[in-house]
Amino acid sequence: GVEPLHWVKAMSCVAGQIGVLVTFQIARHLSGEERLLVPLLAAGVYAASPTVILWSMAGLEPTLVAVLCGGGVWYAMRLLARDEDPLNASQLATRSALLLAAGALCRPDAHAVIIVVGSFAVVDAIRRAEPPSKWLRWGLLILALLIPYHLFRFWYFGDLFPNTAYVKAAAGPEVMARGRTF
Repeated sequence: GVEPLHWVKAMSCVAGQIGVLVTFQIARHLSGEERLLVPLLAAGVYAASPTVILWSMAGLEPTLVAVLCGGGVWYAMRLLARDEDPLNASQLATRSALLLAAGALCRPDAHAVIIVVGSFAVVDAIRRAEPPSKWLRWGLLILALLIPYHLFRFWYFGDLFPNTAYVKAAAGPEVMARGRTF
């Protein structure tokens, strides 16, 4: 019974707040200090950003994608520096992959984050001179989620890089048929 616009705006605001926590955790990991000054400052700057505030109130996907990609990067960073992490490498790889793939399902530009993290994965495997089993798990999980998604998009739109605004502007059951013929 809740108005859909209110619901999505509330979810966007929640994602914006979670983004503050993710920023805090990433800054805490990067600073490597027990003091909380740097992480609190980073989270405060994120929270006070006019862009973050605007998108957190708009009811669109940017704050959700930022949280998903930020969380995925945070777990990947912990996997890179897993020497003292309480989670095992398989858990870190799985969590990172699921969050990053979810971000890529929301927005195509999130694929770039996956590519950057994947680059670090290759360097990590070479640096450690060990079989990259955890990173292979990470990559295979991402591919297992994104390949069917992209195959469906290609089947539906008939194009690798469709203009999805065409479908967003349509309504009703004829959307599927019109999308395929587009």
